[in-house]
Amino acid sequence: MIVLNPADRNLLMRVLETEPDLSRKGNPRLRPLSLYSTELKNLKQVAAAVERASNGQALHATGTTAKRYGNTLSNLGIWSGGDRSTNVGAAGEKLLQLAQTNNGDATVFWNQNTRAGDRIFFEHQLNRFLTGQEKLVNTLWRETFFNVQDVLDHLSEDYLRTLLADAELRGIEALQYMDSVGTEPWRFTRLNDDEKAAALVLIVRLYTSYQANQATQGDSELTTAKQYAQAMNAYQRDVRFRVAGFLEAFLDMRASLGSDFPRLTPSLEVKLRSRTTAQNPAGAGAAGAQAGPKVPRPKLPLPLQVIISGCPGSGKSNLADRSAISAQVIRTQFHSETTTASFVGGYRPVPVYEAAADITEVTGAPFQPGRPMIDYRFVPGPALDAIAAAKCNPNENVVLLIEELNRGNAAAIFGELFQLLDRADDGGSRYGVTLGTEAMVWLRAQNALDADGNARFPANLHIWATMNSGDQGVYPIDTAFRRRWAYRYLGYAQPCLYPAEDRVVRFGGRDLDWDRLRAALNRFLKKLPVQEDRLIGPYFLTPDQLQDPNDVLTKLLLYLWDDVLRFRQQEVFNADSFAQVGIIWRNGEGNPLIESIIDLDDAEVAPEVDPADAELGDGQAQEDDNAPEANAGGGEATGVAAPQAAGGGAAGQGA
Repeated sequence: MIVLNPADRNLLMRVLETEPDLSRKGNPRLRPLSLYSTELKNLKQVAAAVERASNGQALHATGTTAKRYGNTLSNLGIWSGGDRSTNVGAAGEKLLQLAQTNNGDATVFWNQNTRAGDRIFFEHQLNRFLTGQEKLVNTLWRETFFNVQDVLDHLSEDYLRTLLADAELRGIEALQYMDSVGTEPWRFTRLNDDEKAAALVLIVRLYTSYQANQATQGDSELTTAKQYAQAMNAYQRDVRFRVAGFLEAFLDMRASLGSDFPRLTPSLEVKLRSRTTAQNPAGAGAAGAQAGPKVPRPKLPLPLQVIISGCPGSGKSNLADRSAISAQVIRTQFHSETTTASFVGGYRPVPVYEAAADITEVTGAPFQPGRPMIDYRFVPGPALDAIAAAKCNPNENVVLLIEELNRGNAAAIFGELFQLLDRADDGGSRYGVTLGTEAMVWLRAQNALDADGNARFPANLHIWATMNSGDQGVYPIDTAFRRRWAYRYLGYAQPCLYPAEDRVVRFGGRDLDWDRLRAALNRFLKKLPVQEDRLIGPYFLTPDQLQDPNDVLTKLLLYLWDDVLRFRQQEVFNADSFAQVGIIWRNGEGNPLIESIIDLDDAEVAPEVDPADAELGDGQAQEDDNAPEANAGGGEATGVAAPQAAGGGAAGQGA
């Protein structure tokens, strides 16, 4: 039975995706962090299958199972063929050599050598990347590699090493269970150390306390917890050892190869900084094994090019600010009048003064600085300023932050710089471009052109943008422009991290918790339906505005009346004009909404609840022969009070 007290609920909802994208079985599409699901889950079984294959024997007495075993060996990249084959390859032979060192209990031996076996498979496939044979690497292995790469982009190596050192691997198990759409690890990093530890325990507890017939109607948080628990139970618990093996091999080889270690793009294409030769396999002194990044600068938590989207007040600008805390930030905002000339640079009128000694002030004193005149000069825009700043300071991160990206015609505003959004292996632009003569002269004067005399985005130049597609009067963003960016979505499901005393809002004569109030509003608006980008984000109102009834009226209620509910206000408001809304409101003492929308008793500020004791239950995992599918997305309002932010302070109001 899943039982969550308020503290547990709040912590889980800060990590897990509410209303996740579900598979055909109704489970979140958990992304695999290893190549194992249900068949050949342990190394002993793999070795036995390889031995049978090397001897030309059937992999299993049952044809269907033999085919599944063959698929697993093929996914590992060590075998190909029908039910019978001697083609186990070099990696298979290495595994058999490892097996020959077994001089005791086989089960104990393989448990102790699990990660050594996984390293054999990982190095085998990685060497194909490094030697120009990437076409031999199958899609599933690439997907798994990309998923692990994405997790490690959010969690530090030291933290992962700590989780790998735990004999029970409970933290690694929780990582597998939480990773569905790729945003959970990012959300997880926002917790402090104590919250991280508690969250990992809670996630594993969901697995052990799952009950299939448990009713969750009307409880969105418990529904989410049950959905994840169902997905977790599609995995056997010993898969965590396979996940640990893949993670450790990934970390070790990345440390060994340095800048030669490959990355995969979202389309699963290989990005390599250099190529090794077939005579120099991965893990055996590959070229550049000791090489580090060419530019020793701190890594920022967001990708080089990312669009942060979400509903109003979801904290988009705040996330960008916090992520760029160690970088030089050049901020601009797009609007309907923004042009390439204003973004990149162009000629503008500039005042100059002609020396004229015979001109005097009205007092008779000499006029300074002289006769006013107008000249036209090339004035660089924020884009060129950012290129020059990054090129001239290679050891520092530079962020070009574009607010409200879709309020202008983004592709047209970028102009020739559109080409520079394609990044190469080292992070710099893959292709250089020639801009207008004046822009090139200016960049040359700043020593900001590449060796070929072209303009490029340097590897230390990050371009981050915020936008809300639900705003009125915005421009669509075409597919060619979109695919050059990574995305982060901040929805209405994010809890408000204001201190508890700052989340109190006067509404209907009661002191209500802001998170509970907006959760009730969002649930009702979704049923109308109202699109997600128009719902109420956690930072739609600042703490000061929450304390001011007039601000609640003119910002929150007027937003609902004019923008969200245009021509359908009577579906939410118990009034026929906004003037009447103000009369009913009476500085927060009245409730102008339909009574069924908000349960004032339920939304009233509740006393603080002590955190629950986070002991992990044992429980026995059930098996499922059908592996869960990958990828997911979604979002839902929390509806519970969020505690004060820990480890970094409360978030401010976002875009």
